[in-house]
Amino acid sequence: MFEANLKETAMIDDPDLDEPDSEEPDFDSLDFEEPAFVPSALDETSKLEPGVVEIWMAWVDSEEDTFARLKATLSGDELERAAEKDGDQLRRFVTTRGILRELLASYAGVLPTELAFEYSEYGKPKAFTASGDGPYFNVSHSGDLALFAFSSDQEVGVDVEQVRARARLDEIAEKYFSPAEAEMVAGLMDEERDSLFASYWTRKEALYKAIGTGIANRPGTVDLSGMAVDGAEVSCPSDGGEDESWYVRDIEVEDGFRAALCCRSRPAELHCKDAFYD
Repeated sequence: MFEANLKETAMIDDPDLDEPDSEEPDFDSLDFEEPAFVPSALDETSKLEPGVVEIWMAWVDSEEDTFARLKATLSGDELERAAEKDGDQLRRFVTTRGILRELLASYAGVLPTELAFEYSEYGKPKAFTASGDGPYFNVSHSGDLALFAFSSDQEVGVDVEQVRARARLDEIAEKYFSPAEAEMVAGLMDEERDSLFASYWTRKEALYKAIGTGIANRPGTVDLSGMAVDGAEVSCPSDGGEDESWYVRDIEVEDGFRAALCCRSRPAELHCKDAFYD
């Protein structure tokens, strides 16, 4: 059995967004034309076909029995990290990690405890089983909502953010956004500004998580302010200096949240599944 080597990375939890939750603003959700999330049990995965990207959405406010079941699948390293948390942070961490293991295991045809992970220089995770590589994947959570993206043949990145008032919002936008993006955010007020900020942030995080660097290592290098409803092909400099093409699109989730997906090319099919527990 493999032992997972899990660690905190700036790709998943950027310190500039790590602020206490405030009361969620009352605003209307954006109207995106895209597949609706279909209710699915966690064990209702299927073989990932080439060209297909599957996104799972799950609430991580698990009940006690579900929490215990998911916790039992975690590795020693994950349990050590869990021991450093309490309350909602503990529940969200254990539930998110447990769901990720169950979904990956179902795709790979193994038990959740038979998965191992290794990490790139910037912390991008990769899953392994005793028989080889697992599928490409990425995970993000904000508040009690988590998203999980999977593909058999291309890198993926996903990000979700709860829309809320944030301290230093303009400062963060100036640091990480393009000049055009920062200007558009600064030109709005209150709920509209918070919503647009979250949309831009998730697009950029999804892109840089797919690339494998995280937004903290690529501030302001790509402008995603004019993206179409069905997404866009964007060009982003690689570490070698050459431009690479990536596909980015918004994903409509629950009211009060913004989300985005990035993959190497536009998927032939995008399956969105709303996870529920047996």
